[in-house]
Amino acid sequence: MRRRAVAALAGVLAVGLAACSSDGEPAAAAPSTPDVCASADQLRTSLDALREARPVQDGAAALEQSWESVQGDWTQLGEDARAQHADRVDEVQTAADGVPEALAAAKADPSGATLSDAAAAVAAFASQAGALLDEVGSTC
Repeated sequence: MRRRAVAALAGVLAVGLAACSSDGEPAAAAPSTPDVCASADQLRTSLDALREARPVQDGAAALEQSWESVQGDWTQLGEDARAQHADRVDEVQTAADGVPEALAAAKADPSGATLSDAAAAVAAFASQAGALLDEVGSTC
């Protein structure tokens, strides 16, 4: 059962994080500063690393470690992008706030339910972050 739950987590993460690299038409926005563009690139890189996390092989701790990198890069992008994208930054932050607790629960008790909750929290963050990255990317 645990292997299926972890495999499901990996699948949901892959789908959720794929939202960060959409090819849709970005919305027009004011030009971004070089700091915002650099921060966006760094978050994309850390999200790619999160996508490559192998919770089945490496356990929930590896996923949690990848999240820590994403969280640091997200914090920087949030600070850099707030002036031009405040509403979207707030939406991403709301999604980010739910991830640490869900990951901690999955690490403490890697059941199907906790792993599913962690996957959903990460996917919600990835979706919101992807929308912000699209907005920022349209101006870099």
